[in-house]
Amino acid sequence: MQFRRNLTAFFRACSGKRRLNDAASRAIFIALLALLLSASPTRAATLHYDAYLSGLPIGSAIVEIERTEHAYRVSGTASSQGVAHLFSDWHSDFLAAGRLHNGDPILTDYAYDEREKAKHRVLWLSEGTVRHVKNDQVRPSHPVRTGTDILTAFFIQPDCWADRQLHTGRYSYRVTGRPSRQAAGCHFEVTDSDGDRTRIHVLFGQHEGRRIPIEVRSKGLIRGRITLRPVSEQAAGMLLAERP
Repeated sequence: MQFRRNLTAFFRACSGKRRLNDAASRAIFIALLALLLSASPTRAATLHYDAYLSGLPIGSAIVEIERTEHAYRVSGTASSQGVAHLFSDWHSDFLAAGRLHNGDPILTDYAYDEREKAKHRVLWLSEGTVRHVKNDQVRPSHPVRTGTDILTAFFIQPDCWADRQLHTGRYSYRVTGRPSRQAAGCHFEVTDSDGDRTRIHVLFGQHEGRRIPIEVRSKGLIRGRITLRPVSEQAAGMLLAERP
């Protein structure tokens, strides 16, 4: 994955330009890198999503979910595609991993590596602290935000939550939901720390025995949607990728 290459390059850059604040930070980073390199994709369910704005393709994402009796791991990559790629070369690799206690997830590691043109941000969470680096400059660390990270919430504990606090590592959101008229559908209102609200509709479904979001639609003036690619198209794409 590009995430591995980006994180390795980032670590070299930090060593040459500005070292991380203390030995503990370096140890956490190395542990996170080891976690990424120890992935077992053969045991993971792979999901392909496509994003659209007013019917035009603007992005895609691949998400891998690995879950055992005692642990879970969600990782993947997302990038701008189609017409959006004419204006932005945005790309992000991401990871959330943790333990399962009586079926409930306990996050231990969370990270993403995000690039767009000259901007590059790496964020990682471990042992209750969030650390990030923007354009090779170490930013102030801060405690983990309240609530559940969005990867764990939507891919390990997907539900129509009446009231839940979610975070992306950097930002927190309050999410309130109610069932929609569509079977397995849910209306969510998402409120950020500034009080701005966004309304979305999420349709849940089953994929390889897992409950996952299969469609997300935004409401309001800007209408966008993210949909799970049909299984037949996913299989065809994987066969093409395996050809020499």
